[in-house]
Amino acid sequence: MAERARAAQEEWREEKSKLVARIEELSVRLREAEEALEAIGTGAIDAIAVRGPGGPRVFSLRGVETPYRTIVESISEGAATLNREGVVLYGNTRLSMMLRVPLEKILGSSFSDFVVQGDKETFAELLHRGVRQGARGELSVITGNSSVIPAYFSLSPLRIDNQRRLCMVITDLTEIRQAQEELRTAYNEMERRVRERTADLEQLTSSLRKEIAERKRLEEEMRHMAHHDTLTGLPNRRLFRDIVTLEMAQSRRNQKKFAVVFLDLDRFKEVNDTLGHETGDELLKEVAHRLRASIRESDTVARIGGDEFNLLLADLSHAEDSADVARKIIASFREPFLLAGQELHVTSSIGISLYPDDSSEIDTLFRYADIAMYHAKEKGKNTFQFYNPAINVRSLERIQMAGQLRQAIGRGELSVHYQPQVDLRTRRIVCAEALVRWQHPERGLLAPGHFIPLAEESGFITAIDEWVLRAVGHQVRSWREAGLSAPCVTVNLSARQFQSPGLVGTIVRILEETGMPPDCLALEITESIAMSDVERTAERLGELSKRGIPISLDDFGTGCSSLRSLKRLPISKLKIDRTFVQDIALDPDDQAIITAVIAMAHSMQMRVVAGGVETEEQLSFLHETACDEVQGYYFSEPLPSEKFKEFIVAGT
Repeated sequence: MAERARAAQEEWREEKSKLVARIEELSVRLREAEEALEAIGTGAIDAIAVRGPGGPRVFSLRGVETPYRTIVESISEGAATLNREGVVLYGNTRLSMMLRVPLEKILGSSFSDFVVQGDKETFAELLHRGVRQGARGELSVITGNSSVIPAYFSLSPLRIDNQRRLCMVITDLTEIRQAQEELRTAYNEMERRVRERTADLEQLTSSLRKEIAERKRLEEEMRHMAHHDTLTGLPNRRLFRDIVTLEMAQSRRNQKKFAVVFLDLDRFKEVNDTLGHETGDELLKEVAHRLRASIRESDTVARIGGDEFNLLLADLSHAEDSADVARKIIASFREPFLLAGQELHVTSSIGISLYPDDSSEIDTLFRYADIAMYHAKEKGKNTFQFYNPAINVRSLERIQMAGQLRQAIGRGELSVHYQPQVDLRTRRIVCAEALVRWQHPERGLLAPGHFIPLAEESGFITAIDEWVLRAVGHQVRSWREAGLSAPCVTVNLSARQFQSPGLVGTIVRILEETGMPPDCLALEITESIAMSDVERTAERLGELSKRGIPISLDDFGTGCSSLRSLKRLPISKLKIDRTFVQDIALDPDDQAIITAVIAMAHSMQMRVVAGGVETEEQLSFLHETACDEVQGYYFSEPLPSEKFKEFIVAGT
């Protein structure tokens, strides 16, 4: 683009040179004519009146006689001799050509007749001044073909025969004006091109500026992304570490304390698995907002990944200051989170380590805060815990246990126990719930509550779910091959397993591998899982129900089911949560709830099973309210497969 501008400027220079040369040429001609007039007027040419044979006047030039006609004709412009009134006494051929009028018609005429009306007065003034001292001016004259041309007049006084005359030279300015106009046009064209090129350059410059600004913005954005969490905008792990390192140096100089806080959301994976990742992301953003509102401007909150947040509480006077912040955070979580059209109650577990009380090493501070946070979870969640050496031992045990759990399947340490579900009318076993147990090499037989939360946190729960399904399938086939009338077995599905895209395919494959009839397997999901996304739940349960697999809804009464949603699900059995059963002999509210649930379920063609039945009073009330089935220690504790086989044979 710059080259195009330079080419336009070069073209303009060439055109300008040509036009200036033309104007200079015309100016030289005019100057020569004026010099000739001046020579006549000053006596350089002596005008002496002499009659020749033909009557022409003869002049001598410094002693050399030269015909006057010859002198005037030699002038390249129009020339004429006028009397004081402006009558043409003589004119040269060039004047005739310029005016496009025969010379005979010019001679004896007042030259004012050839001047346009608007310039006649000016011409008269030129005559008046020209007689005395000479005069110059620009006028417009009319030619014989009625065209008007611009002309430059130069008048000089001349004395002939002691009479005052005027010698007038007229230069046609048409070519000069044309050249000037062409020069002006060329200049305007050049200026237009320059403006265009300038506009192009300005546009290019503007584009370059925008590109540079955009590049700087992207670089800044990349720097920001490298140090911040894209979802919440909070500092990430890398930036948080840098901030803590800087705070550590300042605290060392100023002999101040600071706290490193690790926060983990309780049961966040369940929210993610049941409500979807979009809802989970919205929850994380809202959590970030509440955390920022709970700390001082001098403090820092960062998202480390998943549902983990770190905080730096700077410039503390006492350790209790960090406890106050932890309490404030826990209190802020008491207000439900409104997401996906429903209220979510989310809690957090918080661990705190102190500089320099616990350590002066950054990695050690981080590790201690992490250990304290997991200890807070073990204490029941929704609380905070300071680091102390005693919990370090428990943390190491927990890490060790997580590693052992991953090896439990391969080592054959998992087993399935079965707890019967008894028909209240016939008192016969109609179903059994499969409950996994872990034969820990050091701690002995562990119930699900001791390791299932750890499996859910580590993501190992899906592998355990599939192992239980496969073990149940092989066991039922074994009982049948032994000639036993094996009951239907209920298997609990975790939220992660239920949300797995390959759930139906996995179950069908396991049934085929084990040879277990579909109607011998019942799948049980919690009310909270079922209601998290009714559309998707109905679709999945529908696919399973079409394959002849009955579905049970566990822990009914602890969630937020609506009758409309419940009607859409292919549920064959409701299981009343044990918390409503344990006090029915004493609590009228629990009695009313159970009575209403049973009536509602029966109206929807569902069977009802009550869990946690342990006393005769509980059994009697459930029988009176027409509960279909019961499960609990009143009939049997969960039994290993061989003992459950004996239980089946013995009957109830």
